[in-house]
Amino acid sequence: MTMSAAGPSLPPSVQAFVDAALVVGDLGLPQWYPEPGGIDAFQVGYRSHGHTGEDLSSEAPGQWHPAWLAVAANYFRDPYFIDLREADAGYPVWWAPASAGRWTPSPVAASIERFGALLQALAALGDDPGAMLARIEREPGTE
Repeated sequence: MTMSAAGPSLPPSVQAFVDAALVVGDLGLPQWYPEPGGIDAFQVGYRSHGHTGEDLSSEAPGQWHPAWLAVAANYFRDPYFIDLREADAGYPVWWAPASAGRWTPSPVAASIERFGALLQALAALGDDPGAMLARIEREPGTE
């Protein structure tokens, strides 16, 4: 991520994912995305405190890592995020439930592009929860 006078600039694949803002309908999948130009505001509650602006990131186990960037959140505001250090891997996507101040990441997709493709495939299935679950179960790395 680079900074400019207009604010942070996301890597193209990450920007494309955020711009697509795919909402499939399942409450556990992404429902919320950063507003255009609002990636910093989207980090509130994860990387920063909403009232004080205090930086909440830390390299300590269980804390929000400074290299993590929330790119979506589900209905419950549990974040889907990338690690900015993983550019060479295509920005794998992680998810973590917001629980008692401790973040425990779980892998979601091998890359942000793969996650976007999975969400598109799920959206095409409509409101059939059985078909959606079967499709997710076929996706590598979605334990």
